[in-house]
Amino acid sequence: MTLGHPLRWLLCACRALAPLLALAASVGCSGGGSGSANSIQTAVQDLAAEPEGRTTVITFASTRGLAAAGVADFEGNAGQAAANVSVAGKIVTVEWDERVSPSHQVRAVGLSGVSSAFHAVATSDASVPTFAIQSATQHAGLGSDTITIAFAGPHVVESEAEDPARWALSTDGVALDLVGSVFDLDTATQTLSIALGPFANLHASFAIAATNLHSVADVLLSATPVPGNATGDATPPSLVSAEQNLAEDEYGRVVDFTFDEAMDPVTSLALSHFGATLPDVATTVEQWAENTLRVTFNNPMVPGHDQVTLQGLVDAHGNPFPDTLQAIAQSSPVVNGFAGNVVAVTVANAGGDYVQAVTTQAFDPDSALDPALWSLVVAGNPVDLTQQTLNYDLIAKTVTIDLSFDLHNGDSFTLQALGVLDVDGDAFNLGQTQAVAGETTAPTALSAR
Repeated sequence: MTLGHPLRWLLCACRALAPLLALAASVGCSGGGSGSANSIQTAVQDLAAEPEGRTTVITFASTRGLAAAGVADFEGNAGQAAANVSVAGKIVTVEWDERVSPSHQVRAVGLSGVSSAFHAVATSDASVPTFAIQSATQHAGLGSDTITIAFAGPHVVESEAEDPARWALSTDGVALDLVGSVFDLDTATQTLSIALGPFANLHASFAIAATNLHSVADVLLSATPVPGNATGDATPPSLVSAEQNLAEDEYGRVVDFTFDEAMDPVTSLALSHFGATLPDVATTVEQWAENTLRVTFNNPMVPGHDQVTLQGLVDAHGNPFPDTLQAIAQSSPVVNGFAGNVVAVTVANAGGDYVQAVTTQAFDPDSALDPALWSLVVAGNPVDLTQQTLNYDLIAKTVTIDLSFDLHNGDSFTLQALGVLDVDGDAFNLGQTQAVAGETTAPTALSAR
């Protein structure tokens, strides 16, 4: 019983000191004592300090381990390296060599008593940038129009703004190909200068949209098209010539339509712009030069005979060419002639004899098949060609008259053209006199009774 009193006194003393010891431990932990690592509490991209997003303000739990912090002691998770570091108490401002945005994380490395765990980055301005069209100018030719755009709000990512794949341009509801276009962003003024390529020519009204373009804080811009108006060319195009191009196609099926200015490279290639009298139809259109549309037809387009209806064409800036019925010209016609002798051929048995002529230049098939434009005399007797069958092979440049009667070898015949149209529009009036030739096998008796 004599030892019990001191023990009870010690137990009571410990119980009385316990709250004080717990309070001391709590103060020590919250003050960054030696038992815990200093860590990042916030990391904020400071766009007010540096609008391109390369400055991060990092706030730590305490000042522990920060006094000697330098550029080697901070890094971003995408390989960003610190270019400059300034320490003010527990706040460290880091200037990076590359943009550090809310898509990234940052950390301290190699600092005694400081955690090296990555911390997410926030931004000081998460608002959505907008843009307005400052100017849009049409220039002569293809691939020379320009647009100037001004951004407002947080800066945009330079590499994205200069990427044509992140923009969509349209005129009259038709999407334009931005291949060959050059986008140049002035980061200081946030002004984007666009030099358009040859397939993106501005009409009087147009629309441009940013597609998948972000601010330096990784905020996506609206993809809603912004309308604009272009100035510089309000003059409709004029036709200089509609010339049959025999050098391109000797059969007269190609016509070059040349205008006094560049034509729209997107809409001008529709076959519907070039109408002909059936069965003649346009089959292909190509823009041979910026002001020349080369059209191929399924049949010869004969100068002085065939016409083409031009309809719905516009120049590069959308100015309409007046619809018109256009005659075809040929400034350098080719002299035509027979390619060798005209032949009249007999074949075995009854029927099947024919007259055939080949020329150096092709005929208009419709003209070549007209019996009124040919004269055939055999052994002094005129032949009624309306009762014969005429055929024409355009590619072989060959006219064949299948006869309804038999010829006799050695008889004289004359084939005379009476104004048959060459594919270049000239009238062919040549003739030839030759002798009938062909099957010479003598008949053989098969039986005798």
